[in-house]
Amino acid sequence: MVFPRSSRLSLSQSISLALAYSLRFSYPLSPQEAWYWQPFTSYPLAAFLSRPHQYKGFLSVPDCSRLISLRRSREKTSRKKLQILNSVVAVLRRFPFIQAVYLTGSLAMNNCKPDDDIDIMIISSPHTVWLTRFLVVIFLVITGQRRPPGLFRHSSPEVANKICDNLYLSTNRLTVPHHPGFCSENLYLAHEILQSKLLWGPPGIAQNFLRANSWVSAYLPVAYSQQFNPSVSPLSSSVGSFASGLLFFLNSLCFLGQYLYMRSGLTTEKVGLEYAFFHPGKTPIDSN
Repeated sequence: MVFPRSSRLSLSQSISLALAYSLRFSYPLSPQEAWYWQPFTSYPLAAFLSRPHQYKGFLSVPDCSRLISLRRSREKTSRKKLQILNSVVAVLRRFPFIQAVYLTGSLAMNNCKPDDDIDIMIISSPHTVWLTRFLVVIFLVITGQRRPPGLFRHSSPEVANKICDNLYLSTNRLTVPHHPGFCSENLYLAHEILQSKLLWGPPGIAQNFLRANSWVSAYLPVAYSQQFNPSVSPLSSSVGSFASGLLFFLNSLCFLGQYLYMRSGLTTEKVGLEYAFFHPGKTPIDSN
């Protein structure tokens, strides 16, 4: 995407950018949604509700009727996929180290194609990311629900309705890495963070996650302010010294084993003892 050089966008520019981003995903916006997802600015809701050129409750864009029908169709598809995911989360919540499970990607926006996979993010206790991933992968593989590795397409019959466990974080390392110089990529990441949905876990973790990624407020200030509640106390992630040392040792062994197994196939993934980001390739808004 191309961003205006001015540090202060006009209302029209902000709306145009919000629509340009959403239309990359064939997702028309209502005036309230455009207000919520406005990039870089914090114009009041009334300014969006009073905008002309609306069609059936959505801001008018080229081919609007078809896009609205497509959005409604994808909402129905997404509801079916969410039922599949809920059954998986019902099992994951019983795992010993998992603290929270998030829904991410297109399903988080109810904008799935029939052949889309299902993206999730898992937050684990300190020093257990790779222990947790080991257990989760075994469970998903045994039950036939894991997305086959080595397939780079987000949507295809081979990956349809399969679980893509592509993001693991520890409660003491919740920051999603970003580069200040890559505005398009950071806007995409900010969207991914703020559109993610907590499926299971305490609200305090959700606030910790937002607090750790407060950088997104520079890109989507309204969406961030609507979600972040500073009055919620930070959730502690402390572990006893003996248990912490033992978990660190076991997690390090799991990390080493999994890293050696994956090493030959790694591209742009980011992995460390307390995090794993499996998002190879360009972001959708950079690839056009």
